[in-house]
Amino acid sequence: MMNMEHKQNNEVHIVISKIEAVIFDFDGTLAELHLDFGEMRAAIADLLIQYNLPSNEFEHFYLLEMIEAGEKRLAESTAQSGEAFRRDAMARIEQMEIDAAGRSNLFAGVKEMLEEIRNQSVLTGIITRNCLRAVQTVFPDYGNYVDALISREMTQHVKPDPGHLTEILSLLNIPAQRCLMVGDHPIDVQIGKELGTYTAAVLTGTGKHEDLRHARPDFLLHNVLEIRQVIPLIRPNY
Repeated sequence: MMNMEHKQNNEVHIVISKIEAVIFDFDGTLAELHLDFGEMRAAIADLLIQYNLPSNEFEHFYLLEMIEAGEKRLAESTAQSGEAFRRDAMARIEQMEIDAAGRSNLFAGVKEMLEEIRNQSVLTGIITRNCLRAVQTVFPDYGNYVDALISREMTQHVKPDPGHLTEILSLLNIPAQRCLMVGDHPIDVQIGKELGTYTAAVLTGTGKHEDLRHARPDFLLHNVLEIRQVIPLIRPNY
């Protein structure tokens, strides 16, 4: 993982020759994406109405943040109503996630790619807004291929909060500057840039080409398997 280089004064200088970790998003990056986000948002909008909240006031939020905002609004009246809404909302989306996972598969070649990366002494991890049960449905043996995983119920800082990425880097004990963040959505690029990682976007998920290009990742790839060609190109400068 490190090369040794002798200076003329016989001082030993450590040169980091490559990145030390690759962190992946899951759905749309490592696995087929069958989630219907429009359907999920409609289900939560319907639930907001059932709780006598105007759903149009929450349309600008991402799905999980939409639920959080509804919970906070209801908790202004009673904590119990906020908690009940959150339980109902999370149960709805989790069931939809598990149903979608049952129709999904890892992209061809993903396991071999992960093995190849780890054989180069580069750590691997997954951070996802999806629930753990859905990930396990698609990738039941993920523990044999990645060094760490943080799904949404395993953190209080879900993407686009960069704390999601911070937590897995802490688990792996790798500084952000020696990590590559890979995802199919601009928020994956965003959190990587906020922390100072290298970033790669893939065109296999929800992210549109123009939106991903506008996010300015270090690498814009057709699919995640191209990461194998990217890793040798990255030379951290310290």
